[in-house]
Amino acid sequence: MSKRFVVGVRSERALIPVSLEDYLPLDHLARFVWRGVEKLDLRDLLATYSRDLGGRPALDPKGLLAVILYGHAVGTASSRGLGQACREQIAFRFLCGNLIPDHSTISRFRGRYTDQVAGLLGQSLSLCVDSGLVNLGVVSIDGTKIQANASLAANRTYETLAKELEKSAAALDKTKAQAAPETRLGKGFHRAEERLNRLSAAKTQLEAKQAEAAATQEVHLQERAAKERTTGKKLRGRKPKEVPATPKEEAKANPTDPESRIMKTRKGYAQAYNAQLAVTADQIILAVSVTNEANDQAQCLPMLE
Repeated sequence: MSKRFVVGVRSERALIPVSLEDYLPLDHLARFVWRGVEKLDLRDLLATYSRDLGGRPALDPKGLLAVILYGHAVGTASSRGLGQACREQIAFRFLCGNLIPDHSTISRFRGRYTDQVAGLLGQSLSLCVDSGLVNLGVVSIDGTKIQANASLAANRTYETLAKELEKSAAALDKTKAQAAPETRLGKGFHRAEERLNRLSAAKTQLEAKQAEAAATQEVHLQERAAKERTTGKKLRGRKPKEVPATPKEEAKANPTDPESRIMKTRKGYAQAYNAQLAVTADQIILAVSVTNEANDQAQCLPMLE
């Protein structure tokens, strides 16, 4: 007895619907995202675009914004992933109007308009309030460590940073001196120059942190001395020591991402950031923040505010 199957014909021309909307159910998340984006006031975002002075028109920022928001909602966050999804997935093609933005276009949009997009959170909350979704009876705040785009092994001590910075600067100066005036310096030089800048930023970060600690301790010592003069008595306890203005040689920073910090997680130590979130019982996000302070204790009040 022969078996029968329904076999698709891949070379046959498809009689696709006239509209992409016919492919999506009425309750699809992509439709919800698009309706939300349409209600947002995007004048601040649109104002950043220059007037039409010729050249190729820019892609509609409303479509790019919808693609990024929907991508994050379904777990596709990278620019390359979003670009591929706009080519292959119906929901993304619906959001970008059947256009196929390149991953570099998405990346530039996200990089240039981060502040304008972040400012839309308040508007989205207003939409939730108008829809009756926000109930502030219970507000939950929590934090989690998010891995930075840097390795623990990239951390350098202050002493090592100073040595590598001096060595890299001398090598670059030598390359510049040996190059002819009309010679165009290649990618290798620019990468070395970028590394020099990152080393310098990491070293400066350690110095600034130490200088801040020294200034804070100096204020504390002055306040303590003022109290002793006022009361005429020595305050109890051991007198705090002065903090040196320069970092210790073993103090560490990460040249790959100087703003990240070494943080303890459930799986051990990681080069990370501390992300904070405040949500309602109905899982409406009220506030979000990212800090490089490892401890959560100082985050509660700012998140509530």
